[in-house]
Amino acid sequence: MIRKAVLLAAGLTLASAPAQAISRYDSPSLNCGEAKALVAEEGAVIFRYPAASNPSLTRYDRYVRNRSYCAYGEVAAPHWIPTADRAQCPLLRCMQQLDDDDPFRRD
Repeated sequence: MIRKAVLLAAGLTLASAPAQAISRYDSPSLNCGEAKALVAEEGAVIFRYPAASNPSLTRYDRYVRNRSYCAYGEVAAPHWIPTADRAQCPLLRCMQQLDDDDPFRRD
């Protein structure tokens, strides 16, 4: 009986929490300053852009304001995307943190 009440309370709590939608933008339609401002304002966004090796393919990834937007074990690492005014606009994206002392790490 208590277990059911706890599960019901947890379900209601989750259902009442606001959904955190992430915005998506086409980076070639923005200048670098606009792209950086969107990340700074929203905390995390998804940018889409044509692949350098094959422009008919679309690449996309999630870019973040800082490490607090990354999952446990990830760091905010620099990455460059194309924008309207720059071939390489520097932003941050979450990447798995490599631990050189990890004995279970596979290279």
